Amino acid sequence: MLQALVERYETECKEGRLPRDGWEKRNVSFALLLSKEGELLQVLPLIQKVLRGKKEVDRPQELIVPAGETRTVGIAPFFLCDNSSYFLGADMKGKPKRTAECFAAAKALHEEILDGAGSDAARAVIAFFGHWQGGETMLRTHPALAPYANEILAGANLVFRVASTFVHEEPAVREAWETHLDASGAEEKRRCLVTGAFAPIAVKHPALKGVTGAQATGAMLVSFNANAYESYGHDGEQGGNAPVSKKAAFAYGTALNALLADREHTKIIGDTTMVYWAEEESEAAQDLLCGMLFGDEDKMTDDLLDSVLKKVQAGAAIDYEGVAISYANPFYILGLAPNAARLSVRFFLQGSFGDFLKNLALHMEQMKIVRPSWETRGNVPLWELLRETVNPNAKVKMASPIMAGAMLRAVLTGGKYPVSVFQNILLRIHAEQGERKINARRAGFLKAYLMRNRGRKIAVALDENSTDVAYLLGRWFAVLEEVQEKANPEIKATIRDRFFDSACGTPAHVFPMLQKLALHHLKKLEKAPRVYLDKKLSEIMGKLDAKDMPRHLPLEEQGVFILGYYHQKQKRYEKKEEK
Repeated sequence: MLQALVERYETECKEGRLPRDGWEKRNVSFALLLSKEGELLQVLPLIQKVLRGKKEVDRPQELIVPAGETRTVGIAPFFLCDNSSYFLGADMKGKPKRTAECFAAAKALHEEILDGAGSDAARAVIAFFGHWQGGETMLRTHPALAPYANEILAGANLVFRVASTFVHEEPAVREAWETHLDASGAEEKRRCLVTGAFAPIAVKHPALKGVTGAQATGAMLVSFNANAYESYGHDGEQGGNAPVSKKAAFAYGTALNALLADREHTKIIGDTTMVYWAEEESEAAQDLLCGMLFGDEDKMTDDLLDSVLKKVQAGAAIDYEGVAISYANPFYILGLAPNAARLSVRFFLQGSFGDFLKNLALHMEQMKIVRPSWETRGNVPLWELLRETVNPNAKVKMASPIMAGAMLRAVLTGGKYPVSVFQNILLRIHAEQGERKINARRAGFLKAYLMRNRGRKIAVALDENSTDVAYLLGRWFAVLEEVQEKANPEIKATIRDRFFDSACGTPAHVFPMLQKLALHHLKKLEKAPRVYLDKKLSEIMGKLDAKDMPRHLPLEEQGVFILGYYHQKQKRYEKKEEK
């Protein structure tokens, strides 16, 4: 996984989309404009307006600045981009002694790096740290800082500027920073588990931001902060317990943070944040998979999806958004979930893009089922299918995270569907009433599950030649319901509302009584519908042996019963539409 992310970083870095080693993208709210003598002249807001939905909101400007190591509880100043605790010696944390120590540490770091830079910008920063007094009172009374005091004290990121140039962009300063990085890599080298090279090892790994439910300040993917988590003989080594070089840690952290920040290609499934990428033509491949898997109508209409599915099934070349996407293109899917200050890897799938598409096409093919005319959407997005497992009256309308992850894995790898999804859909069918009880999404998954997991052959629409007992019982119940509805057009609660669950579970106890009731209803009908329905009942019952009527149907057979009922009912609606 880390190797794939490092490769992603190297590719994006070559294209100029990610900062090189030692630099990172960070949101910056204000620039401190300094004179050449280091006097603070002005505070420049770096806030920009962006659209969020239909509303304009303020957002800090994203700048490429010197990278800082991950902070825990210790004091760790960042170079040329930090908050007011380190740059101004003031904050609202109520710990003036520690704030003074933060400022002193920042001063020492900048003097160490910039001492030999030999530029006006470098000398201005050193002079600023030399004469700035610090403290909240100083900040609130300074004419340049006072108008923005609350925002700055709240922890906004700050940078320095001299004349019209950001100090961190000045060539001599950049050179001084990179010289400092090279010098700091002189410690003992070990074999990196990711790249295989001998290199200085990262003690602290980068913080990752953007995982739903995790800490806003960032959570760790690799972390050892107590002896209990370290291997024998590696006590107190932290990152040395699983040696990853500083360069590899920076690379995977930068690549993963960029993927998490790309909200168009980041999806939430349960409590899992999912990112995905390809080695070649990544954006087009991401859009295609996103449209197929999650039903993003902006990227994938039903007509376009059907066209793509036909090409995938035929093995034909795919041209999406004017880009030819290779079937052999390596593709990666990573699911991350919050776990206190760390991240859990729910799943990591890797393979060729063509294999993922073929498995997805197979899932959609197995999910196909006859549907009512008002259901205009032919393919069911994964999130919509998972929603069918959730109680609509529950406060938290979210599918089980573990079940959602297992379902995604089954869809993309072509493996068996989770039994829990099948069981939960059956549970919702038995628990609910009305038209929502059995819909095309639920019936479609029951069909797909029975085909993939149990090897059963089930048609898309009504199979009038089937002799499967459970299927015939479902059909029989649908016809009995039709008889009741035609005999009593004003009826509100049918046998579906009162007897469906018991007929599905214990048919031998229920069907004899329902058949007697149907004979009573048939007498109320006019000749034509009476003859038609009586013939239909006789046809189904002729395929059933009353002696073999099961006393109890197991869960799998209940799924077949429901499909028989659904198919027969859709056949009835189909006739109305034809008329």
